[in-house]
Amino acid sequence: MRIDWILGSALVWLAIVATAGTASGEGDVDGDLVPDAFDNCIDVPNGPNQAPNNQVDADGDGYGNACDADFDQSGFVGLTDYNLLWACFGQVGACTNGAFFPALDLDVDGATNAIDQAILFTQLGNPFSASSGLACADPTLKTNLIGGTDPICN
Repeated sequence: MRIDWILGSALVWLAIVATAGTASGEGDVDGDLVPDAFDNCIDVPNGPNQAPNNQVDADGDGYGNACDADFDQSGFVGLTDYNLLWACFGQVGACTNGAFFPALDLDVDGATNAIDQAILFTQLGNPFSASSGLACADPTLKTNLIGGTDPICN
């Protein structure tokens, strides 16, 4: 009798824990341990388990690097974005122009390489459509870009 009660209680506890995030309005669609309301990349895991890509947003627009290949902030992932990536392809730390543009490092491994290119290719030719739970997120923010003056979305 006691074992049945313990097992029953354990199952109830597990059910409560499993649904706690969604019941409180803090779901986690991508399962990256960051509640959607605070996740800068809701549909792509970029939380603590994906280190070093833990909510990194190098261009400060409120969208994480993991889901933001719109480098020129045009609202479309196109040839200009590809050319920006290609100009720094294979570089570690600094591009050929002498400055490393961290937003090009989509997987946040410190280099612009084939992994970043593969991520860009999944978005190439499409309107920017990443989802962010941050209220300040704006794909047109010109923040850390050369000449950018908009405030950074934190």
